[in-house]
Amino acid sequence: MKKNWIIQAVMAFALSLGMPIFASPVNAPFNGVETVEQDKGFYVEITATNFKARWDPNSASTEIDCPFNKGDRLKVSDQRNGWYEVDYGQEYVWIPSQYTKRSTKQTPDWVTVSSANDGGVRLRLGPGGKDSGRRAYFEDSFKYLGEQGNWYKVSHEGKVYWISKDVSYAE
Repeated sequence: MKKNWIIQAVMAFALSLGMPIFASPVNAPFNGVETVEQDKGFYVEITATNFKARWDPNSASTEIDCPFNKGDRLKVSDQRNGWYEVDYGQEYVWIPSQYTKRSTKQTPDWVTVSSANDGGVRLRLGPGGKDSGRRAYFEDSFKYLGEQGNWYKVSHEGKVYWISKDVSYAE
């Protein structure tokens, strides 16, 4: 009861001086917690050749060997204290923002196979690299993760593959 009286007295005093107590937009609901809308949904380009992603946004978190390469463009889903959360297959990881630059090019969400023979198109383990043993067929779509040269980096069933731009398109 004593705390309520003190809070009411402080609020009355602040109002008598014309001081705003809560700064919130007009007609916005106030639930007692101030929120700040983060700048999300933008793309960054990797500028480093060697760095580690992490499970949490801090350097003490477990390191992850990610197949992100210099020049890859990634969509940022969240940011905290100099770290960007990005899509890594079916999971999200954190990368240090110091190894990125904001990308001005809009990045596609999907890569779709545009031509394939009866045996399908080979999904590779790297750009122009070893055959993964997986095949893609006409109109199969994959989550876009980036690109390098004439290759798209894609995600399929939680794994990362590469598919040639000669047999696919990004949208």
